[in-house]
This record gives sequence, C-alpha cells and structure tokens, in this order.
Amino acid sequence: MSPNTELHRLFESWLRWFRFRRSLIWAGRGLAVGAGAAALFGVYALVGKNVLQSEYRVGLAILIAAGPVLGFVAGLAWPYSRQPAARFFDRRLDLKERVSTAFELEGASGTGNSRFAPIQAADALATARAVRIRNQMPLRWPGRELLAAALLLAVCIGIWFAAVDSFTRAAQRRQVQEAIASQAENLAELIEAIESSPELSEVQKDELTAPLEEALEALQQAATLEDAVNALEEAAQALNELADPEAQALAQSLQDAGSQLAQDGGPLEPFAENLAQGNFDQAAQDLREVDASAMEQAERERLAEQLESLAEALESSDPALAEQLQEAAQAARQGDPGEAQQALEQAAQAIQQAGEAGAQAQAAEGAAQSLEEGQQTLVDAGQQGEGQPGEVAGVPGQGEQPGAGDNGQSGESGGGAGTGEGGQNQPGGGQEAGEGPISQGNLPDGSGTAGFEPITPSSIAGGGSETVTLPPSGMEGENVVGLGPADLGSTSPSTVPYTEVLPFYQDAAFEAIDSGVIPPQFRDLIRDYFSSLEPD
Repeated sequence: MSPNTELHRLFESWLRWFRFRRSLIWAGRGLAVGAGAAALFGVYALVGKNVLQSEYRVGLAILIAAGPVLGFVAGLAWPYSRQPAARFFDRRLDLKERVSTAFELEGASGTGNSRFAPIQAADALATARAVRIRNQMPLRWPGRELLAAALLLAVCIGIWFAAVDSFTRAAQRRQVQEAIASQAENLAELIEAIESSPELSEVQKDELTAPLEEALEALQQAATLEDAVNALEEAAQALNELADPEAQALAQSLQDAGSQLAQDGGPLEPFAENLAQGNFDQAAQDLREVDASAMEQAERERLAEQLESLAEALESSDPALAEQLQEAAQAARQGDPGEAQQALEQAAQAIQQAGEAGAQAQAAEGAAQSLEEGQQTLVDAGQQGEGQPGEVAGVPGQGEQPGAGDNGQSGESGGGAGTGEGGQNQPGGGQEAGEGPISQGNLPDGSGTAGFEPITPSSIAGGGSETVTLPPSGMEGENVVGLGPADLGSTSPSTVPYTEVLPFYQDAAFEAIDSGVIPPQFRDLIRDYFSSLEPD
C-alpha cells in the first residue's frame, strides 16, 4: 500500500470520528433550539388562546424531538472539502501542515512536485500513525446547550399548567369555529337543493338563494359568534317573509281537492292524480289538454260535474280559481268548447302559479327553520362549558363552586350565609348553622338541661319566701305559678339594685353568644339590649 493511500485512509477515519463528535454537539444545540421553539409555541398558546391542550402536547413533542434529530443528522451529513479539513486536522493535531502539504503536492503537476510528493506523503504518514484521534479529540458533551434545553423545558412544563384556562378558551373557540363551518356547509347544501328544485322558477330560486348566499358569505368572514348568529338571523327573517302561509294553505287545499277528485275517475282523473301528488306543473298541463269539443254530451256533463266539485272545494281558499272552474263547467255543459277551453287555460295557469307560490313558501319555511336551528346550535356551542358545574371543555373543576348545594342552599361545608327555598337568604344560615344542630340544652353554655326553678325573693335578696298562686288575669292561659312574698299587699320596694344582678345575666348572655348557641341575627340585638341596661 502506497503512503498516499494509507494516509487517505487515516484521514477518512479522522473525518468520520470528527463528524460523529460534531453530530453529538449539534444534537445538543438542536435540543436547545427545539426547546426554545417549544417555549415560544407555549407562549403563543398561553397568550393567543388558539391552541388545544392536545395540540400543545403534540407540538412540544415534535419540536423537542425534531431539534436533536435534525442537529445529529446535519452533523453527520454536513459536507467538508478535503483540503480545508486537512488544514483543520493539521492545526488541531499539531501536524505542522504535513497532511495538507502532502495533499497539495499530490494534486499538483510538475516534475519537481512529483519528486517531493512521495517524500512528503511518507513523512506525513509517519507522523499521522502516531495520532490517537479519540484521545486527542475526545467526545465533548454540550453541557451549556443541555442546561439551556433543561431550563427551556421547565418553562414549557410551567406553561402547560399555567395555560389551563387558555386551553379551555381555545377548545370553546374551536368548537364555535367548527359550528360556524358546519352551518356554512348547511347553507351551501340548502342553496344547492333550491337551485336544483324543479318546482321553482328561476325568479323564485333567485329570491330564495339571495339571503342564503349573503349569509354564507357572512359566515365565511365571521370573526365572532355574534356575527355568525346575526347573519343566520337576518337570512331567516328574509326567508320567513317569503314563507307565505296563505300560499302554503292554498297548495294544500289543491292537493286535498285533487285527492277527493281522483277517487271519482272520469275525464279529469290524470289531472286529479298529479294535483293530489303536488305535481302542479303536470296537473296544469293535464288540465290544458282537456278537449271538451271531442267529448260526447254525457262525458261533457261528467266533466262539468267534476269541475263544479273542484270549484266548490276551492271556494274558501281561492275564490278566483273557483270562479274560473265554474265558468269552464258552465261552458262545457252548454257545449261551448272555445269558452270552456279558455276557462280551463286560465284555471291551469292559476293552478301552476299557486303551485309555484306554495313550493316557494314551503322551501322558504324549511330553509328558515334550518337557519333557526343553526342559530341555536351556534348559541349552544358558544355557551357550552360557560357557567356550568363540573368539567368545562375537558378541564376538571371549572364551574363547580365548593360548598354549593341544590336550590341555592349551603353545602356540607356550611360556608357563607345559608339560603332557603327560592334562593332567598334566611336567618340561621352561615357557618355556625352548618357545623351542626343547635344544642337543645338550656344552660348558658348550651350544654345540659336544668329543671324549672321558680324565681323567689330569696334568690335575689336572700329573704324567706313561700309558694303562692297569683290571682288570674281573667284571660285564657294566663294562670302563672310562681313564688312571692307572703303578704301580697306589701308595696315595699325591691331591696336589691338591678345593677348588682345585671352582670350575672349579662355574662350568661355573652357566654351563650360566644359558644354559638345564639343565632347570628340575634347577637347584636342582645348586645344592644344589655348595653342599654348599663348605668350611665
């Protein structure tokens, strides 16, 4: 093996090691760059409120994984020309430009160069054999890049928890956008159905599709839910104006009359069948084709009876059409085919117009109803998750207030003022009432029970006493049993000032307040009462 060939092999092994070493460094930098891009994406999700939580998760995974992968691949595949790489290794491995000079002489032409090239290659090879590339260019882990990536990943995780409300808003906004897009598709289908309807004239189609096309354009440009709802509402109002109830009633009357007439058969049987099925154009054509002049007298009489029956059925819904049918019947009975044919032509034209008006009114009513349902769908999409208890758009805990019970009553926690039926505030609510039932004891501290102890002068002044019965007041239920002086007629004043016994009752009342026995709404009243009894 020539020195040049061996030198090239050594050089290629150096270059492979260098590429691998560079790939690891670039992978670390790619990780930092990907984490930075993920952090920016997180800030956008937090501020813009346009990114779903699932999209944020996928976006983070893609950006964080793509960075190091692209960096590693770029480190392996990034091209290097031989001569600059040789100069790099000469400097890095302290080869004194031996390898780069050998490559230059190898590629140069000339007699002098050809003599020095083998010598230079042999010298460069001898020096290159002593190189231990993995020791002199060891693997270097990108510590700073990895630290930066770790910090940025921590930022991404923090944004994950901080952007819960943003994710909820994005889900609601996305739901609204999907609802608007669905309504736009519905409008396009309505327009297509109206344009392909054979029962409508071109003028009627233009009248029906004009508000729908305007609403479709408004939906495609709608920036808010309100804009979309307003667009549908305006279109529905325009269509409701075209949904003439009288035209629909007349069309229904014609179909009912045709159903009755079809049962009789006779010369108007094809006309009656098409009329009953709502094929007004074909029914009008069948009526035009009735030739009274080619009929026998009996058949003309039968025709006149059917026309009169039809006129009678339509008398209340369309008097003008009923009159035309009566005229045709009279002309057919009198044997005047020209007048009968003219009356039938007018009646056929009126039936055709009535059918078109009914079809337009029915189509307008159906389209308006569809738009109204679309409005409700948009409103539901905008309100879903707002102010509702339980989970909101996949976010736990949103909308449910702790301690809130049914019908506005305080929950088990008893927090806040209690409410009764109808949600009105009632006395006795609050935290104290929620902590447990009021004690049934009658002692000042709310515990235990004490028997009835009659008030006696001795308990106040320390004197003797005996049990007496006070005279009745004369009112039902006013008998009072108590203790008092034996001499009921004594008018001697009390021997104990109330200021001496007031503190005992005052302390007992305040103790009851502090223990929670007294309901909150009575506490201030009791304090004010005893304050008013205190001497000035």
